[in-house]
Amino acid sequence: MPRVITLAMLAAAVFGLTGCATVGPDYHPPRQEMAEDWHTTVDPALLPSAELVQHWWRLFDDPLLNEFIETASRNNKDLLTAILRVEE
Repeated sequence: MPRVITLAMLAAAVFGLTGCATVGPDYHPPRQEMAEDWHTTVDPALLPSAELVQHWWRLFDDPLLNEFIETASRNNKDLLTAILRVEE
């Protein structure tokens, strides 16, 4: 039985190391073509509201998380100073 395990481990090592082989000197990555007229537009209905962006954690509806965020906001004097400077 130990011989089977040893052979299995050896086979796994050989197969694992073959994945580390280089591809050769003449390898070139494939080119990815993109149509010149391809474009996309953003649907305004899919954009998040400013309220959602500013208070994203409220989506979790967790009173403890709300309390942590409020406490951190109140006690972070550097952040409050930065906000006041931006508003100024």
